[in-house]
Amino acid sequence: MPDPHARPSRDTRLPDEFIRPATPRGLAWVVGLAVVTVAVLNVAAYGLLQVHDPNRFRVIMGEKWELIESSEPGSLAGVGLVLGDSSANQGLDPAVLAEATGTRWLNLGTIADLMLLDGTWMLHRHIELHGPPSRVVLMHTWDGWSREIDTRAFAQPPLSWGYWDRVEPRLPLNLVERVRMAKMRYLPLYSASTSLQQDLMFPWKVGKDRPPLTADGFMPVTVARPDRVDLDVVSGVEALQEWANQQPRAEVATAINLDALASVMALADEHGFPVYFVHAPAYAGLAAEPTHGERVDALVERLSALERQYPRFRVVFERPKVFPRTDMADTTDHLLAEPAARFTSSVAERIVELEGPAPAARARVTVPEVLQNARSGDGLP
Repeated sequence: MPDPHARPSRDTRLPDEFIRPATPRGLAWVVGLAVVTVAVLNVAAYGLLQVHDPNRFRVIMGEKWELIESSEPGSLAGVGLVLGDSSANQGLDPAVLAEATGTRWLNLGTIADLMLLDGTWMLHRHIELHGPPSRVVLMHTWDGWSREIDTRAFAQPPLSWGYWDRVEPRLPLNLVERVRMAKMRYLPLYSASTSLQQDLMFPWKVGKDRPPLTADGFMPVTVARPDRVDLDVVSGVEALQEWANQQPRAEVATAINLDALASVMALADEHGFPVYFVHAPAYAGLAAEPTHGERVDALVERLSALERQYPRFRVVFERPKVFPRTDMADTTDHLLAEPAARFTSSVAERIVELEGPAPAARARVTVPEVLQNARSGDGLP
């Protein structure tokens, strides 16, 4: 006798699926649709990043090149140029240098991974458009001279495809590196996924934590991030220890950086302007490490040789200036705005000293005036 409480049985078998045989035409259609979809999404992502980029270093690079390119040809004749990495970007204030030397300055500092190359390219372009500068100041971190080519960084400058074969000095890239550059530049779904995620999930936050550049290219930073400074100390100690353990130790200046300096000095000789090198500021917590002192010793020796090689090349201070924790922004070589003003003032005074008396009296720099310039964002006319 059937159970009256039992549920009626149901056929639980899955229905038979009919799979059409694959054809070359059908496969090509599917692949083509996938390629078109990815291409459209990449074009959309590329366009989004052009107008709303969370990556502050890409934005800074674009703005620095724009300082040269957007100005009327010849309008920047005779200005002084600050070239270097991010320590220069927020560590050397053009307003301070201007008050000390009596001429306008532009800060064209970008990032350390571009080594001495991008500054050299900017100098060539500046001379091409505006004529030679009155002076050039180079500032790089203790490890900036020893870096090698990183295609991720060199994919970022706002220059047209193939620029590496047109600039001086050339950027030597093999086929694999060129393919990698293409992916980094034109496949943002692959290369800029983090930036796109920030753009889509938190569009109202994009750029909020990025201090604006002044009209002369300086980025005054007023908010300290001691947690990031601590992390940078750890990574710096690790890099220094790795260098110290090498047998033999790696050169503190790579050939491609020395080629870039040679190009700068050739322009200096041709046009008659001096080139001053400034060590990036150093956080005391890292500078106290014995390996940091050894690395600086090796760099000082190399720079002394370069001074003998190039008569127009002068080192402003033999060793890096050391700063306490309260003066640091977010790394071991990034200064807050007020310490940056003091640091630039000491650099400017030393440059004036190296050049000797000038025909016209030079105005002495006062830190409050510089900070007011930084707050207002005004550049010199």
